[in-house]
Amino acid sequence: SKTKNQNENKIKEIKNKPSNSVQMLTLEYNGQPYNGILSKLTELAEGNVHTKGVVNITASTSDHNEPFNVADFGWNDCFFTESRPSSWLMLDFLDKRISVTNYTIKTHKYKAGTCHLKAWIIEGSVDCNTWEEIDRRSTPVLNGPNKMQTFPASSLKNSNSSTGGRFRYVRLRQTGANCKGNYILALSNIEFFGTIFY
Repeated sequence: SKTKNQNENKIKEIKNKPSNSVQMLTLEYNGQPYNGILSKLTELAEGNVHTKGVVNITASTSDHNEPFNVADFGWNDCFFTESRPSSWLMLDFLDKRISVTNYTIKTHKYKAGTCHLKAWIIEGSVDCNTWEEIDRRSTPVLNGPNKMQTFPASSLKNSNSSTGGRFRYVRLRQTGANCKGNYILALSNIEFFGTIFY
């Protein structure tokens, strides 16, 4: 009887919930590098999140393939920018907001010592003007073909900010030369873990 009353109360809460209220879906990292936010949105959209109009994926420049290919977890190629300092890849979640707890980067298929990421920042914004640090790395851990690494979001200051760590825009920006010594930003895939607010 107590459980029945609790269930009835939950149903009333859902029915009385205003239509403009925020819902959320949490997708924490569970050891599977691609089972996160982009994977879930891809499943719901039944295709690439960019071409389906769910997430707009852009980059500072494009020299090989399209930026949105990084959301295709089954592909076998890579995206890269021109060699320019502070090259970036940006995801605009449009009508959604996300908070990031972890993220996965997969390198391209070319050998160690080529243009693999070595120094970067993951940053978020609500307006594409003011950016807050989510994570910052300077490490050769991605220097090799098809390497995949999931990183925790180590910059916890987001939770004290006016955004509460919820962002419309999330950007991967290179902060130094890559493993070849130039400024090409190159990767095969990126995935984020955390919560989607919609």
